Amino acid sequence: MKKFDDNNIDRLQALASLKRRCLHWEYMAKGMMLGSTFFSDLSDEIDIPLLFIMNDELTNSNNRSGISKLIESFVSENKYYNYIELRNGDNNTNLLLEDLRNCFVSDADDLLHRVLTRFFINAFSVFEYWVCKTYESVKLANPTDSKRLKKLEKRLCIYVGLINEDKLEEAEKLKDLIFKDTNSYISSREKIDFIISKISYTGLSDDNIKKDAIDLIHFLFPLRNTIHNIGVNKSGKDFKLEINDTVVYLKNDSAPKYEHYAKFIDSLHLLIDFYSDLFMYAGDNLSDFNEIVTG
Repeated sequence: MKKFDDNNIDRLQALASLKRRCLHWEYMAKGMMLGSTFFSDLSDEIDIPLLFIMNDELTNSNNRSGISKLIESFVSENKYYNYIELRNGDNNTNLLLEDLRNCFVSDADDLLHRVLTRFFINAFSVFEYWVCKTYESVKLANPTDSKRLKKLEKRLCIYVGLINEDKLEEAEKLKDLIFKDTNSYISSREKIDFIISKISYTGLSDDNIKKDAIDLIHFLFPLRNTIHNIGVNKSGKDFKLEINDTVVYLKNDSAPKYEHYAKFIDSLHLLIDFYSDLFMYAGDNLSDFNEIVTG
């Protein structure tokens, strides 16, 4: 057996550390909640790259022993081949065999990049879902003046004044503007930013750590959006995140580039710390705690 690859062990350690923290919080909340939680959902997402890298390392350490035989077993004789595959015979089979063999040799690094990028996106989707789930309750517990509402009220007063002055053309233009800008939709980023501004923090009490968490969250929004464009940033903007002694680049018209996978994986501990603070805040301040923190 070959020696395990140090880089993959590093990545596995970072993933295992994330999972351990999720399991810790899940255990702490045991008996308090039924059903899925942020911690269980994130733990499930961690399993995917964890299993992929473990399996890749095991086959690689054994010089890919058995891989060719396994591929042959489901490629050569396949009951799901349809008329196109059957009509083209061995030509299509050989193309498939070559492609699958390349997956375990020349394409291995690219596959790892795609698996981890999807993990980062899925991990953030879990975070986004569970944090936004608390929004309405946090908002009720923290009433605040709405800038959007104040702007609408001001425009409506102007509109009434124009009608009273018989300035119908100006009133019509303002009415169109009011309808165009009046939108009750609140984005997930707005919801999360509101929650960031309203709750107290324990795990993120240090200002520098809190800033890192907020920078990470704001970076993960555009990274999440690449899922709509085959992993490519099409926002028209360049993004860059410096965190945990590493850098992630997300340039326009490009896929993300990671200087160090394991260090970026490790930075996701901040998402768990942020949510655990929100979890404790919900338990202390929100009457519908169980409905918010369980699925």
